Amino acid sequence: MTRGHCRLLAALALDMLSARVGVATRRHLAELCREECPNWARLVLWFMAEVALIGADIQEVF
Repeated sequence: MTRGHCRLLAALALDMLSARVGVATRRHLAELCREECPNWARLVLWFMAEVALIGADIQEVF
């Protein structure tokens, strides 16, 4: 299995878990993080999401 396949499986697993949490709580992941996580953890999650978006945009350019 290549590295790309592992990333795809990890992304699918995260999406599936996020969907299950949403169905069980009737709230989306951002709402849960805002209510349950401390400020420092929310900042880390925000930063990681921004880096992932930048990485996705850079792939489209090159």
